[in-house]
Amino acid sequence: MAPPRTAKTSLTSNRQSRKRVVEEVEETEARDDTDVLDVDDEAGDEEPQESQDTSERLDQMMAKIVNDQRTRHKVDKHVVGKSYNTACTTLQTSINALFDDHEDKASSAYQVQVKRLKHLLDEKTRLEVAMADKLKQLQAGYDAHSRDLELVVNRRIKEMNHAEGI
Repeated sequence: MAPPRTAKTSLTSNRQSRKRVVEEVEETEARDDTDVLDVDDEAGDEEPQESQDTSERLDQMMAKIVNDQRTRHKVDKHVVGKSYNTACTTLQTSINALFDDHEDKASSAYQVQVKRLKHLLDEKTRLEVAMADKLKQLQAGYDAHSRDLELVVNRRIKEMNHAEGI
C-alpha cells in the first residue's frame, strides 16, 4: 500500500504558520499580562520584542537554508551536466573510433575483394582468348577434313563413273 501523500508546503506557508503561532503566544501573554494588571512592567514589552527577534532570526535562518539548498542544487546540477557532457564526448569519441576501425577493416576487405575480382576477370579474359584460339584450330581442322573428305568422295565418284564407262 502506498504511503499517503502530503501536500507540499511552501516557505510562505511555513512563515505564516510560524507567525500565527507567534501571534497566539503573544495573545496568550497579553491575557496573562492583563491578569497581572502590571501595566508599567517593562518585561511585558520586551517579550514581544524578543518574540519578534526570534521570528526574524528564524526567517533569516530559513532564508539561509533555502539559499544554501538552491546553491547545492545548482552545484549538483552543474556536476551532473558536466558529467553528462563528458559522457557524451567519450561516447561520441568511442563511436567514431569504432566506426573508423570498422571502415578500415571494411576498406581492406573491399580492396582484397577487388583484387580477387580483377584476378578472376584477367583469368576469364585469358580463358576466352584460349577458347577462341582453340575454336579457330578446330574450325581449321574441320575445314581441312571437309576438303579431304570432299576430295575422296569426288575421286570415288570419278572412279565409279570411270569403271562403268569401260
